[in-house]
Amino acid sequence: MQKAVRADNRTWLADHIQYPLRHHGRIATIIRNRSDFVRNYATIVSDKLRAAILAQEPDKVFENWQGVMVGDGSHNMWLRQSGEGDNLRYEIVTINDMNDTP
Repeated sequence: MQKAVRADNRTWLADHIQYPLRHHGRIATIIRNRSDFVRNYATIVSDKLRAAILAQEPDKVFENWQGVMVGDGSHNMWLRQSGEGDNLRYEIVTINDMNDTP
């Protein structure tokens, strides 16, 4: 995920999202599909969110029954496991950018 965020690889991120995606920023929104995410990427992935994800130490993510949080308390992405066996992977289910207010 950090490689994709560092490179602004919106298509990789879009392919690792469980739609619909909940985005909590200035306004809570629902991203319904891949094209909505790619088209609105600059609004969804703010500079603060990007910095929080890039600063995350991979071996120190927060994890609980809801999934894995990458980032900090205000700027983060939540991921959950999806699939089984060889198809097991993590998908982004929520993006929080709570201090992104005017």
